[in-house]
Amino acid sequence: MSLFGDIVGSLLGGSAQQQGQVPGQPPAQATNVPGALVGLLSQPGALSGLVEHLNQAGLGDVVQSWVSNSSGNQPVDPSDLHAALGPELVQQLAAHTGLPVGDLLQQLATHLPQVVDGMTPDGQVPSHESLTDIGLGLLRSRFAPAAQPAPGDDAT
Repeated sequence: MSLFGDIVGSLLGGSAQQQGQVPGQPPAQATNVPGALVGLLSQPGALSGLVEHLNQAGLGDVVQSWVSNSSGNQPVDPSDLHAALGPELVQQLAAHTGLPVGDLLQQLATHLPQVVDGMTPDGQVPSHESLTDIGLGLLRSRFAPAAQPAPGDDAT
């Protein structure tokens, strides 16, 4: 497994059996994939490791479109992500999220470009300190409930 795979494996805490899950059974609550990505990629070395790993796997132009401030994010095919990440890491992620592999890969293909783009606002992978702040801001902006008027507030 690659350095990135080692980082992810250690962050996920190992296999489903090591986490006390029954093989083939999803965790009690499936993980929110975009939120999990932000949390995972906010860890030291994870975002830079992912970018380097995907570059080495032949997805450099695609990943650069996510990091860069120019043009839109290029899409990534779920099968390309599967090949780039490798079956062992994909299985670990599927076990962690409680999603079937196909659903996980589709979710990753949908959300990974947006998450990497949001975590690289200056067109480059930021330092860990900045990355933590960026990740928290991204989580708040995408997943915080919209402000609701207090009971009794009248907007008129």
